[in-house]
Amino acid sequence: MDLRIKRTRLFIREAFFNLVREKGFGSVTVRDIAERAIINRSTFYRHYKDKYDLAEKCLDEPFNTLLEQLDQMERKQDISDSDPPKTFLMLFEHIEQNAELYQELFGRNGTAMFVSRLRGYIIQLLRHRLQDVPWSGREGLVPLEMFEEYLAGAYIGVIQWWLENLENYPAQKVALWLYRLVVQGTDSALGFGRMES
Repeated sequence: MDLRIKRTRLFIREAFFNLVREKGFGSVTVRDIAERAIINRSTFYRHYKDKYDLAEKCLDEPFNTLLEQLDQMERKQDISDSDPPKTFLMLFEHIEQNAELYQELFGRNGTAMFVSRLRGYIIQLLRHRLQDVPWSGREGLVPLEMFEEYLAGAYIGVIQWWLENLENYPAQKVALWLYRLVVQGTDSALGFGRMES
């Protein structure tokens, strides 16, 4: 990509992030972004269709990077009761690093379009984690698609709760709690099984 294009997109995104922090996604306009990035609106539209397209692309790139990192990791991991799987941890660390944008787009007052997009990202991560599981001979069990949707709903609920409580709980802790809930079950997560709280 041309260096000038990279630089322009960087300016646009920095302006966008700063404006979202200052006034919220709903109040940000393309005019605001262009003025803050010191570009013409026509320049903005050469790169993005609108602010929604800009937000989606800002989210797509880090998630694609996350998926690439997961592809390079070993499939089999030793999981302990005190450490979450890398898939869980990397997702929550990514959200923690981009907390302000996530709070605006995916919090309880977030836009349904972005929540739906987050669901798609999470399902991709789940498929990455589940791709080595042998599914043949399991026809009588829960369909894989339903299982993915169930887990994605759990992830989204936990993420939205965490975005309101970020200052109290680090990514490592929340990733471990979610792992305990979805993998070991609610009884273990609540301390009724062998797991200690």
